[in-house]
Amino acid sequence: MTFEAMMQRAIFQYNADWDDYEDYAPHVDAYVNDGYDQVLEAITGMHLNQIEAYRTLVEGVDNNVEPGVPEWTHLPICDYATYMLYRNGNPQKQQRGLMFLENFRACLSKCKDLAGKVTVNSETGEMTFSKDPPQFYNYRP
Repeated sequence: MTFEAMMQRAIFQYNADWDDYEDYAPHVDAYVNDGYDQVLEAITGMHLNQIEAYRTLVEGVDNNVEPGVPEWTHLPICDYATYMLYRNGNPQKQQRGLMFLENFRACLSKCKDLAGKVTVNSETGEMTFSKDPPQFYNYRP
């Protein structure tokens, strides 16, 4: 899933239109990047700025680039961005965002289970797992 698609999904899950992107920028791209960094750190123990092959996704420059983490983490990253959008609202909106936070936390838990079972090629960013990574079957396309 590309960075732009991840931002679109987060905004859609927030019950807003992509046409309203300007209203949510730069927050939504920062939230996607934060979720991306948390997933990367859970899997590898390193942050985006510590692995040369991984860069922060920047809207307008890298919006067609996919994050360098396994594809099964992309939707939970979108959920994290959605939660962060809801978190900034009134108490009712904050309550609606909790489901998205729980989905992201479940992903982080599975990512932490992989810590120490993955090697990262520092030049290409390719991850090699010593066992099959978990899958999320409960996510809708």
